[in-house]
Amino acid sequence: MKRFILSPHALNDLREIISYLNGLPDGPAIRIGKALQGTLYRLASNPKQGFVHESFSAQKGVEIRSFVESDYIFYYESRREPVEFLGIIHGKRDVQNIMRQRIG
Repeated sequence: MKRFILSPHALNDLREIISYLNGLPDGPAIRIGKALQGTLYRLASNPKQGFVHESFSAQKGVEIRSFVESDYIFYYESRREPVEFLGIIHGKRDVQNIMRQRIG
């Protein structure tokens, strides 16, 4: 059984992150990449770690949580197994607006 799934948006986010990391020196890129990968698996194993977003949860009708790692915010549905990640967004972006549009 899969431990987690990535929504199309989260998969696209991950592709953009990988593209960005490819432009960094190996040391920082590997460190950030391992931290992000570890967070995916850690949250899949224990999805109640994150902060509950009441407004996103009400908008989508399911519990939406977030968790911050290495300047990135992971948004995910914690009610289902496997956990579904909805976004992995850099914290300097307008994450609230991006997620409102995605949850729509």
